[in-house]
Amino acid sequence: MKKLFLIISALIFIVSCTIQQEYYFHDDFSGTATTTIDMRMLMNTLKSIDTTGSTEDNSFQDSISDSFSETKMKLEELGFKNVEFTWLDDGNVFEMSYDFKDIESLNSSLNLDNSISNLAQMGDANNKGEFRVKRNTLYYDSPKIKADTATSEMESMKSYYQYELIFRFDKEIKKSYNKNAEITATKKTVVLKGSLFDVFSAEFDSDMKIKLQK
Repeated sequence: MKKLFLIISALIFIVSCTIQQEYYFHDDFSGTATTTIDMRMLMNTLKSIDTTGSTEDNSFQDSISDSFSETKMKLEELGFKNVEFTWLDDGNVFEMSYDFKDIESLNSSLNLDNSISNLAQMGDANNKGEFRVKRNTLYYDSPKIKADTATSEMESMKSYYQYELIFRFDKEIKKSYNKNAEITATKKTVVLKGSLFDVFSAEFDSDMKIKLQK
C-alpha cells in the first residue's frame, strides 16, 4: 500500500493539472484545511498504462481512494476531526479536508511522511511548510523544491501545472506582505497563484505574512 501511495503521489506531482490548498482560520487560529486536486490528466495517464482491461470498473479510483485512506487514518490517529475525502466532477477531482484545533496541530499535519497533507514532499522538498502566529499576524514559511527536482522537460511544460494557495479568515485582512499574493474584494481572503514549479522554487516568494485587523 505504501508503495502504491508513493507511485500515485509521484504521478500527481508530474501529471496533475491543478492543485489547490486552502486554509480557513477562525479568530483563535483553529480552522479547516482543504486540498483539492484536479486529476483528469492523472486518470487518463493511469488508464493509458493499464493492461488489465479494468478501466470501466473504477479500479483506478478505488486504488487512489485506498491510498488516501492512509492519510485519513494518520490524521485521525493524531486527533484531527472531520477528516473527509470525496470525489467530485464525475470522479476527476479529489478533495480532502480536516479540522485543526490550533497552529501547532496544523503544523503536525504538514509533517506527516508520504501524506497528501504535505504536497511538497512529492517534490522532494528541502524543508516542510510551517505556520507561525504572533499577535494578530499569521506567518507561513513555504516549502521549497530542490533545484535539481524539476527536469528540463517539466520546466518546458510548467505552464500546464497550476497551483493555488488560499488563506481565508473570519477577520478582515489589514495587510498582506507578499507581492505575489492578492487580497480579494471581501478583504478576508488572500490568494497566491502560479505554476506549481515556480511557486515551490527557491526564487519565487511564496512565504506569507498576513496581518489581520484587531
